[in-house]
Amino acid sequence: MRIKKKQGLASLIIIALLLTIIPVPLHAAPGTSFTVSPAGNLDLRTLTEGYSSTKALELQQYITLTKVGSDAITNLTATLSGGPTSSFLIGTVNGNSLGAGVMSTSLNIRPKTNVPAGTYTETLTFTADGGLSESIQVSLTVIELVHAATPAIHIQPIGESVDKDSFLMLDVWATVSDSGTLGYQWFSNTTNSTIDGTPIQDANSEFFEVPTDTAGTTYYYVGVINSNSTVNGTKFTSVFSDVAEVNVLVHASAPSITSEPANEVVNTGDTLTLSVGASSQDGGDLSYQWFSNTVNNASEGTLIPGAENASLTIPTDAPGTFYYYAVVTNTNNSVNGVKTATLNSQIAQVTINPTYSIDPIANQTAPELVQGYTSSDPKIITIKNSGTGSLTDTAVTLSGSDADHFVVTQPDAALAPGATSSFTVSAKAGLAPGTYAVTVTISATNLTDESFYFTQVVAAMELPAIPQQTNGIAGNRQASLSWETVTGATYYNVYRVTGVAEYELLDTITATSYTVQNLTNGTTYGFVVAAGNNGGLSHYSNLIQVTPAAPPVFSPPLFQQANEAVEVIVNGKAEKAGILKKEFINGQSVSTIMVDEGKILERLKAEGENPVITIPFTSNSDVVIGKLNGQLLKLMADSQSIVVLRTQQASYTLPLKEINLAALSQQLEAGGELVDIDFLIEVATLNNNDLHKVKETISANGLAMVGSPIRFTVTAVSGDSSVENTHFSTYVERSLQLPEGIDPSKITTGIIVGEDGSMRHVPTKIVTINGQYFAQINSMSNSVYALIWNTAAYDDTTTHWAGKSIHNMGARLIVNGINENQFAPDRSITRAEFAATVVRALGLKLQTSQNSFKDVEQDVWYSNFVQTASAYGLINGFEDGTFRPQDSITRQQGMLILSKAMKLTGLRGAESISSIAKIHYYNDAEHVAAWAVAGVEDALSGGIVSGKDSRILAPQADITRAEAAVMIERLLQNSSLINETSK
Repeated sequence: MRIKKKQGLASLIIIALLLTIIPVPLHAAPGTSFTVSPAGNLDLRTLTEGYSSTKALELQQYITLTKVGSDAITNLTATLSGGPTSSFLIGTVNGNSLGAGVMSTSLNIRPKTNVPAGTYTETLTFTADGGLSESIQVSLTVIELVHAATPAIHIQPIGESVDKDSFLMLDVWATVSDSGTLGYQWFSNTTNSTIDGTPIQDANSEFFEVPTDTAGTTYYYVGVINSNSTVNGTKFTSVFSDVAEVNVLVHASAPSITSEPANEVVNTGDTLTLSVGASSQDGGDLSYQWFSNTVNNASEGTLIPGAENASLTIPTDAPGTFYYYAVVTNTNNSVNGVKTATLNSQIAQVTINPTYSIDPIANQTAPELVQGYTSSDPKIITIKNSGTGSLTDTAVTLSGSDADHFVVTQPDAALAPGATSSFTVSAKAGLAPGTYAVTVTISATNLTDESFYFTQVVAAMELPAIPQQTNGIAGNRQASLSWETVTGATYYNVYRVTGVAEYELLDTITATSYTVQNLTNGTTYGFVVAAGNNGGLSHYSNLIQVTPAAPPVFSPPLFQQANEAVEVIVNGKAEKAGILKKEFINGQSVSTIMVDEGKILERLKAEGENPVITIPFTSNSDVVIGKLNGQLLKLMADSQSIVVLRTQQASYTLPLKEINLAALSQQLEAGGELVDIDFLIEVATLNNNDLHKVKETISANGLAMVGSPIRFTVTAVSGDSSVENTHFSTYVERSLQLPEGIDPSKITTGIIVGEDGSMRHVPTKIVTINGQYFAQINSMSNSVYALIWNTAAYDDTTTHWAGKSIHNMGARLIVNGINENQFAPDRSITRAEFAATVVRALGLKLQTSQNSFKDVEQDVWYSNFVQTASAYGLINGFEDGTFRPQDSITRQQGMLILSKAMKLTGLRGAESISSIAKIHYYNDAEHVAAWAVAGVEDALSGGIVSGKDSRILAPQADITRAEAAVMIERLLQNSSLINETSK
């Protein structure tokens, strides 16, 4: 320290005193300093991030301070400019001073541990007393640490269950983000973990084929390793994949079949057992299940409940070919895979042959007949197929000396198991008294003939007595004969005596009166009568002589009974509104009820619209007439009245609107005064002459008449003029009561017999009213109506699907065969044939006017049928004016015709169906022509036509003759015009 001269002596004295009391530190003499080595900058080199303390210590440097001068340097310190956050560590200055004789000292400096990456520079400053100070720059660079990248696994190995000794490959797919190289190591483990796995030798790729030679569960995973020598950090990184669970399975082994079920052929009812032998290959338990099938196939068999043994008893109650097989199952619960395995046996074909037999038929004895019988009731014999096979070509034959005296019908040719059929055996008419026996033999394919005896006894019968009290009454060109009833007589023969012991048979009748017509007035004729029964004829009666005479202009009735008031029924309510007059005219009794106009009109006002007026005749009369004047009839027609004329033999139901008043009045030239016109509604039995003609017509056509014919007429009368209403626009109903004892099943149909000898079918239905059978006939014409019994059978329709319909329509005279024995059911029907069939079915009277089509000649058989169908609007021709009668008719053409026929019969069509038209049910509905759609819908909705199958209508296919018969039958049945066919 220096002391300035200007300081006074006092100051020096004070200092001197202090120095003697307080020790005074030594200071470097003026001019002493120190140097630092290294001087300037100290670079501690470069470290890598994350270095250790040891690495930091390795970089420690020493800094030397060297004194320049001789004086002591005291309080020597070192500081870093970084302070507490410094990146460096320094030691303390050794000795903290440079005293006498000490020329240098040092301290260390090193980086701190875990200094982040970056470059760090700080100032290290040394200071000492006396204001000494020296500094240097200390630098450190820490480089960022880079490790090898961790691999990324994109596809993990996936475990699965596999069969022992099968192939299984595990794989992994990984990538790495740096430039390293991937390596792989697969491990196995006993647990689902990547800890403590066992490396698998040579399993060093992405793929690993799993060993499957040992059953059990093993876990596999792979370590994926990235090797990168270019990084300054860790050069190897790895990652484990997911653990894949691999189950190596051992399944139950398939059983071994040691013996197979064999094919068998047995008869129905035999005992048959099938069996299968099998063994287990792995010690499992065997079980069995049998299956049946209708085809030789083991994939879709039907399990047989309860059939779980090695053997199976086969049912043999039905014939046929069947297939059986067993499924053998081995069950092994000790394996870790599927514990069951199955094996099918071979398929055993079992053929069960049918048996052929019928129920035994005892010997038969027919009811005794009496000599002279004209027919015998057939004995109905039933055949039942008691075997299991279908009988074919079933036939019945008669043998023995009396075989020619019997008639046999044939049963159905085909008879399914359990089905029945019948045939009849009857004695021929007219056998002499005696006992007749015949052997009846039933044969069929594969059937052993079955025979029984059929016996018929014919007893002698006494002849009837000679007719007594025979009388003859002369008339205009006629003679009316009568006689007393002869007990035991069933018929009477009327003869004209033409010479000595010469007799001409005029008629065979059941009545006790007969009128001979077309005689010559003024000539005397002789007649005799013989009574007959099944035993034969009596002797002739006494001679009846009659001389016909010309009558006055109007023949008065032979007798007339006083008029009497009778009841007329209006809507079920009786009213004394009729006057009954009884007469005997031209050999027939005539009853007429004149309807009282005033009383009926009064009743009609009370009853309103659609009344039913019934005119009942309770007494027996040959001719019954309901009589109304024209004015009353018009008023009744306007109120839609229906008149029912009811007799003991028949009834006539007539909607009065069907009487064409205007046309009849014009023909009568009545001048429009309806009150002057009488309308006679008549139901009459035939006189003998007309009855004889009807019988001849029916017999000539090979038919049998049942009961008595009835004539129905409606006649308009004005003065001496009369005109008959013969035609109606719709069906008018008539009912004929069946005679007592007549089997209603023996009525085939009603017919109309024309005065010209023509005959045609009219729709007829048998109904029951109050326990009495009636034939209900619907027709559009007035004429003579009769009931017939007829059969129709064809050799080629017996087993045909439409056979019953063909026979029914044939018996009703609607369809014909192509010859006496053949119908040709599957042949196409022509347009002309179809038109004729429809006309016959509807009972329409044939038209004889000029034909409407240029290709229908007037003289061909179908001309009048085509003309009639056209007149009733049933058919149309083609645009070129032709009908093309010989073309086959298509189904849609036929359905259009039938839809028009439905309008005549009153059968409603498609308009009655609220749902979608039935035509759309069929897949080929689009093939129906536009012009035929409405007709097809009508025919389908009316139930007349169905498809070829449930989804095919086939509108453009031809109609076969069998289909036509079925369609016509359905038209009549669904219109309630004929009875349903028995099935």
